[in-house]
Amino acid sequence: MRTFIARSILFGVLLFLGNIIAAQETCDAPEGSRKIRSLVEEVMDTTKNSEERLSAAIALKRELPESKWALYQKTELQYWRNWSYQKPVEVLEDELLEIIETCIDQFPLSYYYLGNIAYLKGNPEEAKSRYQEFIKYSRGAENVPLIRLREAKESIGVLDFQAKVDEEAFEIKIYPLAGVNTADQEYLPAISPDNRTMFFTKKFPEKLLGEFRTVETEKLMSASRMGVENEFFQLSEMEHPFNSGKGNYGGLATELTGKEIFLTICNRSKSGYANCDIFRSEKRISAIEDGRVYYYWEEFDTLGTQINHPEQWESQPTISADGLTMLYSKYSDYTNGIDIYISKRDSIGGIWSDGKPLGGKVNTAGNEKAPFLHPDGETLYFSSDGHMGLGGYDLFVSRLKDGIWEKPRNLGKPINTEKDEHGLIVSTDGKYAYFASNTINSRGDYDIMTFELPDALRPEEIVVYKGFVDNPTDGATMELSTVDGKKIKDINVSSGDGMFATIVKKKDLKDPIVATVKKKGYAFTSELVDLENEKAGLIDSKKLGLKEIQTDEPYRINDINFSSNSYELTRSAKSVLMQFAEFLKINPSYSVDIQGHTDNIGGAAANKELSINRALAVKKYLISLGIKANRLGHVGFGQEQPLESNETEEGRAKNRRTEFVLRQR
Repeated sequence: MRTFIARSILFGVLLFLGNIIAAQETCDAPEGSRKIRSLVEEVMDTTKNSEERLSAAIALKRELPESKWALYQKTELQYWRNWSYQKPVEVLEDELLEIIETCIDQFPLSYYYLGNIAYLKGNPEEAKSRYQEFIKYSRGAENVPLIRLREAKESIGVLDFQAKVDEEAFEIKIYPLAGVNTADQEYLPAISPDNRTMFFTKKFPEKLLGEFRTVETEKLMSASRMGVENEFFQLSEMEHPFNSGKGNYGGLATELTGKEIFLTICNRSKSGYANCDIFRSEKRISAIEDGRVYYYWEEFDTLGTQINHPEQWESQPTISADGLTMLYSKYSDYTNGIDIYISKRDSIGGIWSDGKPLGGKVNTAGNEKAPFLHPDGETLYFSSDGHMGLGGYDLFVSRLKDGIWEKPRNLGKPINTEKDEHGLIVSTDGKYAYFASNTINSRGDYDIMTFELPDALRPEEIVVYKGFVDNPTDGATMELSTVDGKKIKDINVSSGDGMFATIVKKKDLKDPIVATVKKKGYAFTSELVDLENEKAGLIDSKKLGLKEIQTDEPYRINDINFSSNSYELTRSAKSVLMQFAEFLKINPSYSVDIQGHTDNIGGAAANKELSINRALAVKKYLISLGIKANRLGHVGFGQEQPLESNETEEGRAKNRRTEFVLRQR
């Protein structure tokens, strides 16, 4: 009995080993008759075309139906033929599964092909698992091309990225921008810093004068907001000098004041190349009548060879809020695809530096274009097919940290799709984004879409403070300071129309700020700017007046406010008086009478006393700031000298005021 059991075990072991050897033999290149050897040689002959090798592999498989080697050669060659002719490769899945059951050590590439098939079938988790198995079994293998290993690792990265994008997809609604889109193509949007005017490029068929054929033309359009949030009306083609001549116009950008525009104009060069360059135009004053300023746009000037080059493509500019930094797209024989370039302008001479590729981690070996630098100066949006994405051109955001542009973030779903998304811009307040797409609810080809930007993708929260100063003059500046008297910045005031504009970052300032217009020989004028009063990221200044110093004439000090029936100075009132004290220090030849006025609410006697106490409170605070008492007088007039009727709240507000009268010492 023991002998029988031993023999049975030995027989089983020999049978098992025989099966292994037989399976191993089916994984190796077969040997045998001259015909078999000839077919094997033909399959392995890489000098022959793939069709000839495939025919040989099919014939070999017919001769040796059990040979896994023949099955693999036929399947691999058929896979690449189907792939080349865009025929389904999924039909080969069963054959590849059969191969990996017994011959995975010899043919680890089978897992690579199965990974691709799983991905095409929409099974990302299975695809990732197949790629990982391929990498595992390829260790030490001699017949695995390095490019396939690299592709598998890259595919795993893409699958992880796509899983993360799906997990982090935003719940937002994307819809066509009202009042802008037509059956033609609209793209490359731009928006004025005050969020009131939309500019964009429109492409449509047009028969030009003197031409016998219809050509595709690109023109600049504008649309104005009419009080409805995120809707635009009054769509019109921009007038001369825009859209003049036979060139294509597009890719517009404007700096903070809106008085300087940069754009792209494309013309055919002598060699037939569609040469695109960046030009600029400045808004000039044509007339000032009854306090109203009329403007015109001057003819376009090229930005010069620092930026533009013959036979190269420079386009899609974006300009910083201060007008001194430009980013743009550039393509030439020397660039690695389309890259984003940067140039800086000298603030004195106005000369642009030579354009250079943008540093940091923005540009890739692929294409980056359509940059948009938000007015915060720290947030850059752009399109790229070089960074990891969902397909085609995706939209990205990069942030400036310590002077370096950080690794861009894909804006994710549903903003990006497997198709192309171009030219995203963001409103000044960071609330809305606009971009061109031909896949999302589109009415024609490319349309301009809009959506409310998720917090994670928004720029720094800023406010644009802009306005005009009456009676402007050369050398006048505006100083912004905190309520504690700390200087924030100086702003230039245009000597032509008195316009000024600046950016204020809300994170740095929780309290109102003080704006003071300064010019030697001119009277004190200021206003308190409450950042909480911004609308769509914009605060319009009151009409500040600039007047030469006149003695014995009252000047109003804005924003010297008191609590009701109180003569205690508020914190904001003290901040204005800090600036007034500075004015008095640099004008020591003047003394000042401080005059208090009230409206008619309450009794006349009580108002008289209140106005005296308020004027005295102002005097005492100025003394605490270093102004000598012998330079300061105070008087209260109560309700005796109204500027307006006290019958309306508006009139009463104007009558509640603090004025100062300068006296020559």
